Amino acid sequence: RAQSIGYNMELGFIKKKNAQVVGIPLGPIKNYIGFSRLDGTYGKDLLEDYAIKIDYEKNMLEFTAKDLFKYNGKGEKVPFEIDGHYVINAMVEGLPVKLWVDTGDRSNLTLFETFVKKHQLLKNREPIIYNITGHGVGGPIPAKVSRVASLRIGSMIVNHVVTRFPEHKYFPYDEVDGTIGTGLLKSWNITFDKKREEIIFESNTLAPQNYDRSGL
Repeated sequence: RAQSIGYNMELGFIKKKNAQVVGIPLGPIKNYIGFSRLDGTYGKDLLEDYAIKIDYEKNMLEFTAKDLFKYNGKGEKVPFEIDGHYVINAMVEGLPVKLWVDTGDRSNLTLFETFVKKHQLLKNREPIIYNITGHGVGGPIPAKVSRVASLRIGSMIVNHVVTRFPEHKYFPYDEVDGTIGTGLLKSWNITFDKKREEIIFESNTLAPQNYDRSGL
């Protein structure tokens, strides 16, 4: 892993001088997921000056200067905190959780081992399967997979959510309880309003991701 300062970056009309660039091997991720190309990823430092909408129905990103962004729609606004990731408060089966919002994660919901053990969430839960659930920079991510009865974000409730329960060594974090990934996020078109520290969820016609080859 190499780190360098001084690159000029462009994403459409967005330009950033002297951007920080980190070199990491992305070949294994590209091959596992099946991308024809994966040359890199953009981080929040490049995008911090914009309100960003992810329109999953149109496969479109929309950027608005954060000081110019105004929202007058009917979507639900959910506050977020930043601790290196965007963190939202939610409820899983009536239990309060702090979740990273991870648009690079293809899963629906991931719950970390410390939280799972504290609340005995795997006790008497059926069915449970064990599978490779993804591939990160560190390699494959095996995990137990089942469903949780409900996930609540603000007033929005999703029932019977396919959820993975990885071991602590794969997600060694205790400051949050899990992540919500694109498998579920794509059920909405979402906007990150940086200035107001809110994520806006707008309903769309896409369904949450089902789990392949699982019988869940």
